[in-house]
Amino acid sequence: MIVLIGDSIFVRMNKQCPIPESICLAESGASVTSLSTNPFIYDLIHSKYFKVNPNVNHKNDVLCLLAGTNDFMKGVNVDGLKQSHKKLVKYCSRRFKHIILCQIPPIPKLPVDVNETIRLFNLWLVDVYSQNPLVTVVQSFHPFIAPDHPHPYPLVRFYEMTYPSSHSTDLIHLNKDGLLILRNIILSAVAALSV
Repeated sequence: MIVLIGDSIFVRMNKQCPIPESICLAESGASVTSLSTNPFIYDLIHSKYFKVNPNVNHKNDVLCLLAGTNDFMKGVNVDGLKQSHKKLVKYCSRRFKHIILCQIPPIPKLPVDVNETIRLFNLWLVDVYSQNPLVTVVQSFHPFIAPDHPHPYPLVRFYEMTYPSSHSTDLIHLNKDGLLILRNIILSAVAALSV
């Protein structure tokens, strides 16, 4: 079983192009750090997954985690985010067969310097987990930026221009084309685990 935990990117992917044989426990607004206004990803894993299924052997499940988008949207301190992320992955690595960490996609709505910080955070993920056999970090940042650009310049063609319920600018969430790219990245990582 593949367990998707994250934020609205996974919520949207589950609605528009679901991954076969998966369960999506993502929630819009979910964050890695504990923010008073956002669902806490640790609580999603602990309460919605383990408490709901206490008698199931979860050690055969693969966790696919996309975490941190809302933390960057709220301007959370990056060092605090890193520490919270490490604790979350440590907690999950004792409970799942394998963890697929999706890098945070760029966010066109945010300034270039914040997208550079997201890029550096994603590199940190690779650095921290590259030697961990229980964790695979997948490249879900670079497919959504312009090649050969000196700064991370998001390709807006992969993003929703406006929210469906209003005419206000979105430029945060991947559109269906972007979600399909992310889905294929995840499916490739899952297939590689079977080899």
